[in-house]
Amino acid sequence: MIDADRKICTGEGTGVWIDKKFYPANAEKNGAIFIPYTKGFSDQAIKLIMIHNGFAQLGEFMRKAESYDLECFYHINSESFLVG
Repeated sequence: MIDADRKICTGEGTGVWIDKKFYPANAEKNGAIFIPYTKGFSDQAIKLIMIHNGFAQLGEFMRKAESYDLECFYHINSESFLVG
């Protein structure tokens, strides 16, 4: 989050509320806010409340769903096969 002076918001109580859970801004990581992936199967646009120094603003956030891909390639040398 950035303020009106385009400075990154950090400090006590700075963060976002999503689905009744507060995610604080990490001052050690330059105000970064970690929001985990959703447990559903599709991406969701959700409402959130951004808070800093007693001010709040409603916003929208595209929360991504977890997805995993595995690709495997292998090579078998024909001399390594045994007949029978």
